[in-house]
Amino acid sequence: MPAGRPASVRTRHFLRHLTETEVAILAHAGNGDISAGFRNLLDWYQQMHCQPGNANDFVISGDRSPANNLRP
Repeated sequence: MPAGRPASVRTRHFLRHLTETEVAILAHAGNGDISAGFRNLLDWYQQMHCQPGNANDFVISGDRSPANNLRP
């Protein structure tokens, strides 16, 4: 990782160059909108962090519906 400003939980803006792969992942997660994709990935991570038993079910099934991501 390139050197830069130290990490902080108070950061409000990110300024970094994205690789083509990173752009493609964010665009796919946001239906073409990389900002929405970033927020969607953060939402997904939060769900998986709070419900760790569901991470494998999500990855295997590919089902993104909220009801299936939060099932017990």
